[in-house]
Amino acid sequence: MDLKPRDTDFTYRFNDYVDVFDDELDPCGTITPIIHKIGGLLETVFGVDRVQAGMKIIMEPIASGSEPWREDLYTAYYGEFAFTEMLTEVAAYGRYGIFINAKKDEPESDLENKLKYMIATASGFLDQCPLDQWLGDNRPPQLENAVLLARGRWALDHDKPIEAQALAKLGGVSWGRMRNMISGKDAVFHAEGGMIPAHEALDWLAGRDDFYPSIWRTARPIWDDIVHENVLQYEDPVFVPAARDGEVFHPGLQRGGQYTVGPKGEEVRYERFEDALDALTRMTPPRWRRPGKGNSPSWSLVSGVEWKRSTMTELYEIAKSMQAMRADSP
Repeated sequence: MDLKPRDTDFTYRFNDYVDVFDDELDPCGTITPIIHKIGGLLETVFGVDRVQAGMKIIMEPIASGSEPWREDLYTAYYGEFAFTEMLTEVAAYGRYGIFINAKKDEPESDLENKLKYMIATASGFLDQCPLDQWLGDNRPPQLENAVLLARGRWALDHDKPIEAQALAKLGGVSWGRMRNMISGKDAVFHAEGGMIPAHEALDWLAGRDDFYPSIWRTARPIWDDIVHENVLQYEDPVFVPAARDGEVFHPGLQRGGQYTVGPKGEEVRYERFEDALDALTRMTPPRWRRPGKGNSPSWSLVSGVEWKRSTMTELYEIAKSMQAMRADSP
């Protein structure tokens, strides 16, 4: 029997978040066309060649070779940047009521201050983007949804009135239905200026199967040690590709139990590290997915620039180290 959202713990929510992130929640789904638009404006002012060189420097963590900067923009993820990683935190908080990079013993007051700053920063950024003019009515909604949900949840978490649109998103109803619930003689809520009192909103949400009550104040992530099954015991040398920043392809890069390798649009998934590595040896250049910083669900497509000699023991140690760093990321 499936759990209702109100009965789920941190791990369940985080796993669900990762599963649907790419298709439904990634704020960079909106960031990408924004940067595309800004880059185009810069090209008008400074010229294509100058902007190409400048964007390659700006996007260095996700840039690949000498391809046009727009190719990097649409084939990479943004977990390498502090701002975009922060947006993933905002999205997780807004939808699931969790703080995915919280430390085990971090005080509630510290988490509250961080969340307040993140939501204010994301809201400020969104307010400065003329999305109607730049992207039109059919623009990707992920960034706006993340900010709307986060602001709404923050209001409820602090007993403040919530925007009616945010309440509709949190409760899983259409905006049309919510409008009917806040107007007319049969109105469910006593809305004023499009804002609904917190106690009315929370009473209604308590009966909704789509709503995840906030657990960020008490729930903390639990990152288990990597369990290595069928680990190769010999110490024969292994050659693995390394990205521009020196990070190699290693056994800790599974997502959903699989390694993803290959160029954008032609990616192949393997369950065994050895099979994925074999596929990489036949690519020019080798390309694979790796996670962004912290516990961001964004996974970047990176290219190998050299091959390094290692052993399986060393590679598993790298994997363990990577997991430890993700668990300790602020």
